[in-house]
Amino acid sequence: AQLAAFDPKLGNQLYKLLLQPALEATENGNPLVPANARLIVAPDEILSILPFESLVISLPKRLHSPSGRFGPAPVGVRYVADSYDIAYAHSATALTVQRRLKQKAVPSQELLVLADPIFNMADSRLRGMALAKATPSENQVKTMGGIATTMGLAGKRRGTTDNKAIGEEDFLFPRLDKTGLLASKLQDKIFRGQSSEVLIGSAASKSELLSRDLSDYRYLVIATHGILDNMVPGLREPALVLNQVGNAAGDNGLLTMSEVMRLRLNADVVA
Repeated sequence: AQLAAFDPKLGNQLYKLLLQPALEATENGNPLVPANARLIVAPDEILSILPFESLVISLPKRLHSPSGRFGPAPVGVRYVADSYDIAYAHSATALTVQRRLKQKAVPSQELLVLADPIFNMADSRLRGMALAKATPSENQVKTMGGIATTMGLAGKRRGTTDNKAIGEEDFLFPRLDKTGLLASKLQDKIFRGQSSEVLIGSAASKSELLSRDLSDYRYLVIATHGILDNMVPGLREPALVLNQVGNAAGDNGLLTMSEVMRLRLNADVVA
């Protein structure tokens, strides 16, 4: 049903506006873009959500959309992806910086995953664990004054924040248990037999992450809540929410943007 909503004629019009002038340009009789070239697109604004590979180079004389495995889909349509390998860059500046980076050593390990952290004392995984006996001061996020706001998917903070410390009952993020399943699938199926490390629950902590040489990993996955600046009073930058219970004094479990920018990575993919 979703494929049936695709308009090949509109896709062809967009192709003629956005790509055809460049792809069909010539110099001294030679095409500027070789056939089967790899195209790197640095889209701007609304074009960032446009899948350039689905633009239509040519249409059949008569459009026909028989029903198939995934519903009705047009046949005889030639898409950009049929002729070109499409890649994307955030900007021309980012692409230039990437190309100027020195070649790094090959990482010695394949995968590091942090997933399904513990966010509050109500987590059932804390039953019988030493972490459950942590003092309140170890489990509070330091804040400045302000009004509480809703954060994350169903994550809520209630009341005002005149106090400098917020207990676990007022700082709530829902558990993301499916991220633990994601981690196990990555380790057992996608990277089976390869060097991989998975940190789940209390191990999915900021201290555990920062204790490792992250340049050793080819792939880094952090599956947790993300918050924007000013969602937590006193925190004026985005952050990833890692383990919140039983952390050492001074560790609020939030990996901030400025801390991320200081990480020494050597990964092909960070998600």
